[in-house]
Amino acid sequence: MFGMMTQATNDAFRFWQRAAETATASAYVIDRRSRMMASGRAPTPADLAELGMMVSEKLTAFGLANLAMTQALLAGTAASWGAAGEALAPIHARATANARRLKRKR
Repeated sequence: MFGMMTQATNDAFRFWQRAAETATASAYVIDRRSRMMASGRAPTPADLAELGMMVSEKLTAFGLANLAMTQALLAGTAASWGAAGEALAPIHARATANARRLKRKR
């Protein structure tokens, strides 16, 4: 029964797995950055660089996600789990990389 999954099922599973990883990583990053801002101490140059990335990384990740969805629309595959996964990929990559980096800084 579970041995043969279709490509659509695999794509859906991968999408939701990435979505859960993105949500978990994002919550961690938001917590760490919020604590940094609420610490009451003067920000270090590293703090300023970290906080400065909050805007630029989102512009890049969401721009790439938009490009992926635009390409899927033009190809006629926008309603597929694969297209959703491609659109989520740059956001997932950025969020999980941020979480890994901030965990190393502890």
